[in-house]
Amino acid sequence: MATVNIGSLKFNWKGAYNGSTAYAIDDVTEYNGSSYICILASTGNLPTNTTYFQPMATKGTDGTDVGTTLTTQGDLLYRDGSGLQRLAKGTASQALLMNSGATAPEWGNLSSDYVKISESTTSGTPAALEFKTTAQSGELDFSTYSRYEIYMDYVTHTASSNDYSNLHLRYLDNSGNSISSGNYFFINNAGGIGGSSDNGGRSQSEIRLTRDYIGKQSGRSQMMHLTLHDMTNTSYDKNIFCRMYGNNHDGSGGTPRQDITGGFYASTAAMSGVRVYFSDGNFVNGIKIRTYGVK
Repeated sequence: MATVNIGSLKFNWKGAYNGSTAYAIDDVTEYNGSSYICILASTGNLPTNTTYFQPMATKGTDGTDVGTTLTTQGDLLYRDGSGLQRLAKGTASQALLMNSGATAPEWGNLSSDYVKISESTTSGTPAALEFKTTAQSGELDFSTYSRYEIYMDYVTHTASSNDYSNLHLRYLDNSGNSISSGNYFFINNAGGIGGSSDNGGRSQSEIRLTRDYIGKQSGRSQMMHLTLHDMTNTSYDKNIFCRMYGNNHDGSGGTPRQDITGGFYASTAAMSGVRVYFSDGNFVNGIKIRTYGVK
């Protein structure tokens, strides 16, 4: 009767391959990440020698250590043509875009024909509000946008008398100085309860945006929408459009009014911005201002 060796009924794990170890049939060893089973007893033959060993479990492809690829908070992981890559975090307000070759993501600024440039709120009681080009440390950049839309809410103000106080506009030259020459032309159509009337100005020292419109009485809710065309162009006059709505102070508590003003400065010189101010009084604290660029 044949003798059965009970100890040979299971694989015999021998650990990492050692060239000086004598391997018997069914011994299992590890070599370069794969495991091999001995099929013919030998010493000094590598497990890759198929005369003496057969693969038992072959090592797979090494993966990328994500922990060493992503090194900074905010990094992103993506795959290029060769494997996983790190995209370093972008800066504030940037968006994730596809590169020009459509092969990989990148950070960039969104481009649109209508973009919100800034939002701010007045503090104190400023005598004027100025909207300037970037060259004058402002927020307007006419090399990118041909037109700007400016919105102001709650344009109430403080005045030194009970007289009406109109809102005026002047252009700023390239040095940021307010221009008060007689080259302003405008027409203002103001309407309210009881009728409407036109008021035009030729060869004036400023453009009057409102006609007997905003009075001393506080707590009046006003809205202004001012449109500025390309002021750096030297081929044509500088145009503005303004629309305002709110309450004026007429001694009986106020009436709703709407002003629509169109005007221009008769000069082809490049301008750096505009200055908006009251004929009598200051702006108040907390006026919200939003600026949008239009291509």
